[in-house]
Amino acid sequence: MSLVDYSLWTLCGLGSVAFASGPAPARSGFGALAAGFGAAVVLVGRSPAIDPVLVAVPAALLGGLQLWRPRLSLPLLIGAGGLAGIWSTLLQDAGMPVVPALALAAAPPVLSTLLARRPQFAPAALREEALLGVLALALLVATAPTVAGGWRAAVTLNLERPSPALDTLPGWVVAVGAASIALGGLYSLWGRR
Repeated sequence: MSLVDYSLWTLCGLGSVAFASGPAPARSGFGALAAGFGAAVVLVGRSPAIDPVLVAVPAALLGGLQLWRPRLSLPLLIGAGGLAGIWSTLLQDAGMPVVPALALAAAPPVLSTLLARRPQFAPAALREEALLGVLALALLVATAPTVAGGWRAAVTLNLERPSPALDTLPGWVVAVGAASIALGGLYSLWGRR
């Protein structure tokens, strides 16, 4: 697994908890959470590869929307369920059986939604910091595949073996370099007197 994969796992776990910790509507909170979870499980399913950009961009948009308009809790709960559903798919792809993967991914946002009803659980400042963290991580995950691809291309270009004629330095380059160092040393000694 690559660093991008681990970052996607972290985004799904952290995002599902942070999004679910907002002030939830009393009756529709768990329904929205379940709808997002079910939609993600059905849509993503057992796909061969999950594109991190397609997960990170909506997560960043939801985090930014919630920071901008803090009263929109229903889309955030749907997003929390969606991230948890994608997380369950990632757990299954790692080799976890279906039922434990679904239960393990669903438990944190459900507990976060239950505990968010208590005012002392997650104060507004803490929720804003968590949303800001999710937003920053989502932007990192969205740009990471492009940066990693560019880095791999640069490494590949640097691994190409140059021609043997370029492997050795010409004698005049070594002589000029040594003379420059020697003259600089002599000048500094002469300047101290």
